[in-house]
Amino acid sequence: MQRDDRIKRGQIYFVSAPDGSTPVGCEIWSDRPGLVVSNDVTNNTGGAIIIVYLSTSLKKRSSPLHVPVMSGGRPATALCEQLHSVDPSRLQNLIGTVTDKELATIDKTLCMSLGIDQQTYRGTFRKWANYIQEYHLEVNEEQESIRSAAVDKAIATLQRQISILEKERDGYRKLAEAKDEMLSGVRMEQIL
Repeated sequence: MQRDDRIKRGQIYFVSAPDGSTPVGCEIWSDRPGLVVSNDVTNNTGGAIIIVYLSTSLKKRSSPLHVPVMSGGRPATALCEQLHSVDPSRLQNLIGTVTDKELATIDKTLCMSLGIDQQTYRGTFRKWANYIQEYHLEVNEEQESIRSAAVDKAIATLQRQISILEKERDGYRKLAEAKDEMLSGVRMEQIL
């Protein structure tokens, strides 16, 4: 399947592993298919894509958090306890798309996995998605402004600390000079 530029909820991609990372314990990481579960607005304006990894292993223990799906014409299991945020650059080949029915089941399972009452929050999520679309907000820009403010604050803190250290250094230098001058005066008195 060809991949277009728009990442859509319900699409399955091969997710490449980040360099040098290894899973710990029962974590499941990349170099495997992942199902996009984040909303389309975030997928195409945000800096990260939320995915659920898939397993094609027949040995997977059954769980209420596992949803059977078809992945590239093969049976697979969406592991809804394995929710991950990944950079869009890690999404490689588009493998396929789950059906609306499979996605609806995954939604319910994710809510159960995260302890979310789906009915309570549905309107809030829709409200924010509409707001982002209506005002053409770039989530990346908002994230960048937050990061930029944090960097500016860190730089200001470092500059204050450097100023304090410079004052301490200058104080020690003056003490050393005064000591040298005093010792020099004592030596001159001894000579005379």
